[in-house]
Amino acid sequence: MANNGLKADGFRGFMANRFGRIAELAQEYLTWRGSIQAFFNAVVDINSNKLVLAVSTFIQNDWFTCCSEIYSKMGELMIFPMMEILGIDKRGDERNADRTWAGVKGFFDSKLVDLNELMVERKEHPRSGKDRLEGAVIEEVIDAVKNQLSKTDYFTRSEGETSGEMKYAPLTNLGCESEFSKLDHQIKASGGSTSIQTHSRKNILVSAGLLVDSDFESKSLEDRNASWKWARCSDEVKKVQKLEADFLATVRSAKKLALRKKEDLKKKRASKTLAVLEKCKTHGGPMTPNNLEALSELNENQLLAEISYLRLTIAPDIRQMRRVKADGKFKMEKFSMDELRASIRNALRPEDNVSTDIDTLLMNAL
Repeated sequence: MANNGLKADGFRGFMANRFGRIAELAQEYLTWRGSIQAFFNAVVDINSNKLVLAVSTFIQNDWFTCCSEIYSKMGELMIFPMMEILGIDKRGDERNADRTWAGVKGFFDSKLVDLNELMVERKEHPRSGKDRLEGAVIEEVIDAVKNQLSKTDYFTRSEGETSGEMKYAPLTNLGCESEFSKLDHQIKASGGSTSIQTHSRKNILVSAGLLVDSDFESKSLEDRNASWKWARCSDEVKKVQKLEADFLATVRSAKKLALRKKEDLKKKRASKTLAVLEKCKTHGGPMTPNNLEALSELNENQLLAEISYLRLTIAPDIRQMRRVKADGKFKMEKFSMDELRASIRNALRPEDNVSTDIDTLLMNAL
């Protein structure tokens, strides 16, 4: 970027983490959006391949920018504070008195109140379509968090019912995640040429400290060879190797079963597609871009059959129902006949006379 006169001070590329990765990438993208667009305009041939063309389309798209801004806002409101209190990534290096089960419970209690107030403000007094979308997203976040918390007994107890022993319970499984991160780093360093088994044995050797132990180093060459032989060929090692072999055999068996199941699903899908096709033929279907006029003559069951066929063939994301909230609970609501016809028409021959103003579309849709 610097060679083309574009400012890039401090930009080191996009770095992924685990939890919160998308929110951090959204923030990074918004920070450098102008420079990225300038780089594409000055240097990149967007038609060189499909991947570059797709990236160029995204960074020039107002909808992608709007979604990035809202996700970044969700990061500031919920994701990053949660990473802070849980000690995820480098945040775990700093001590936090609230990094306990009681602290996390208090965090969610207060955070849900703040989110609810912001949601009401965005939904009742929106200044733009983006505000309406932000309010809808916050509502979904609140519902998702409440649903997850309700599945953990500790968060449903009152203050007097919580056990004092919980302060000794581990809050996360970051130790396990750290081991996976170490394995990922080792695989990258070896270029993928070393087996997982070898990485595992190296990790065991490093963790045990056999070769760098002071007692081991002070032994004679003969004694060290004997210790090394014991570490490779003793009865204890053979028992561990047998356990490992049994586990790997189970994994291979599960993999074979998964592949077989996948083949069975493919056959079932093909059979289902043929059955739906036969059903569509009874009313003159399936619909194509050249005979969409016949949609007006189809009844509800025939329209649903057409949607099923499109879902199995060219439009896997086509919808026939929407999720609505009634009396505090979600339920699925069928599309009307006109909406079903519109779904089929848009899947087969989308019209080009649509508004490109994201703010207007959001104000009308939400």
